[in-house]
This record gives sequence, structure tokens and C-alpha cells, in this order.
Amino acid sequence: ERGTTISLARGGGIGVKVGDGVTSANLNDLTIMGEGKGVGVNILGGDVTMDGVRISRVGRGVYMEKGSGMVTVNNMKMTGVVVGIDVKGSGTLKVNNGTIELAKGGSVWGVYVGSEVTRAELTGTKIVGEGSRKSGGDERIGVETESSGTVTLERVDISGVDIGVVATKGTLEIKGGAKIMVRLGGTGIKV
Repeated sequence: ERGTTISLARGGGIGVKVGDGVTSANLNDLTIMGEGKGVGVNILGGDVTMDGVRISRVGRGVYMEKGSGMVTVNNMKMTGVVVGIDVKGSGTLKVNNGTIELAKGGSVWGVYVGSEVTRAELTGTKIVGEGSRKSGGDERIGVETESSGTVTLERVDISGVDIGVVATKGTLEIKGGAKIMVRLGGTGIKV
């Protein structure tokens, strides 16, 4: 898809769905706009490469629901998302030169890496939270990983969140001038 704009229905829906029978998919210069709900790109299988994708006001920007493929996201821009990138299954994730601006209010995540994901790499990626004091039990998290594999953050800039990075398993590598700025009383890295 090149130069395409997709608007989701008020109740949500899915912008692009990559089924489990697909071996590879390329999404270029794609814009997906929601109204606070739904999924921008839903991946069930195959290797998926995105370049210049713009996603706004959805529940999940990129959701790898299952599968063992590689998801590569280059030069993306997300705004007003509850979860920017949510990767499950046993595949790998590579994000290069992206910006994720999180939605205001409620609990939000920039990137979530599930327990079976083998490897995730974020390079030159910026994650921006609302920055103001949280309300109730809501939390804003930059990157959370439960993967037993390796998660690498290089030249990553995280700001305006309650917790910059949460890692509960596996190997976490942070290098190349990563910058994490949390709100007052927040936590930079939690392992």
C-alpha cells in the first residue's frame, strides 16, 4: 500500500490485518486514523515491514498477536495511542527511527514485548508520555518487556512517563546515549 489513508469506525476496528497465511507484507507511506479505539496494524503471521507509517488515536498502533515472523518498523509516527507497539508470539521486532506519542489519561505503554518474543531492537526511537502527575492507579510506561530473549534499546529517548523501562525476564541492553526522563516520583529503569 502506498500513499493510502485508512479511517477506522468510531467503535474501533482494524486498519490493516496481516493473516497467518501471509509469508511477507510491506506497508509503505500508510496513514491510519482512529477515534481512540481499534488496532492500526494487526499481525497474525509472516514477516512484515513498515516504512513511513503514520498511526493516530488507536488502542494499539502495531499489534503482533501471534506468529514467529520478523516485524520491522522504519520511520514511523504514532500519536495518541494507548499502546504503541504490542508484540506477542515468538517472532522478532526491529524499530528504527520512530516516534510514539502516548494518549492522555489511563494506563499507556510505548512498547510491550511479550514473554515468547525472541529478540527486540529499538534504535533511534522516541517515546513521549503526557508528563503530568498520574491519577489513581494509572501508569504510563515507556518500554515493558517480559521476554526471556534479548531486548536492545539504542539511542532511545523516553520522556513524560511514570516508568521508563520495565524488564522482568531475559536480557536488557541499553546503549548509545539512551535518555530517560520520568515524571516527578517516577522510575527510570525497573528490573
